[in-house]
Amino acid sequence: MNEKIISYQNFYEIIHEDILPQIASWQIQKHRIFKENQNEKISYHLPLLIDEILENQSFKDFLLQIPPFPNDYIVLLIQAGSAVIGQYEEGKLVNHKVIKKYMVRAAQGKAQLKHLNSKGKSKLGSRIRLAQTKDFFEEINQKLEEWEITNIPFIFYSGSIDCWNLLFESKINCPFEKKDKRLRKVPLLVHTPDFEELLRINEFILNAKKETKEFFL
Repeated sequence: MNEKIISYQNFYEIIHEDILPQIASWQIQKHRIFKENQNEKISYHLPLLIDEILENQSFKDFLLQIPPFPNDYIVLLIQAGSAVIGQYEEGKLVNHKVIKKYMVRAAQGKAQLKHLNSKGKSKLGSRIRLAQTKDFFEEINQKLEEWEITNIPFIFYSGSIDCWNLLFESKINCPFEKKDKRLRKVPLLVHTPDFEELLRINEFILNAKKETKEFFL
């Protein structure tokens, strides 16, 4: 099987030049458009920026409503002590922030997330980690608030349940709700959040993937 990464703009052109003129030979299933003949099967995995087809929507209408340029979006990746936020306009990075805090005990490699009210809180190291943990989530929310993301259509995120809960328990309010309809969980293993990881995840979010499987008779 051959795989090829295709940019959002190139995929938009493929839709209008190749798929729509031959729409009767194509099918859609979940987040994939494909066609199959005797010699090969071609499929396109849609960019995550494109929502799935609606229940009562025709295939043609679905394709026609895909915008020529990507919608604006936020990427938010959080792990204990490491976070990165990116703001994208039409697929271009316009703002980003990497946040690092001391939240992990060096010996055990455990984060302070579940120990905010533990006895260890009286120890100096634990007090430092506790303060850093609070600052960590406050800084994330403060940056999101500064970017005024109220009207941004999509928020792609990755984070553990503990991190996600603490984001909404911060003294600085998170500028979106826990069940905001704009939220999209990144369906990919995320490594330690930093600028390079932000770029890698964005490629996954933004681009389409073409798969071609040839049949040999």
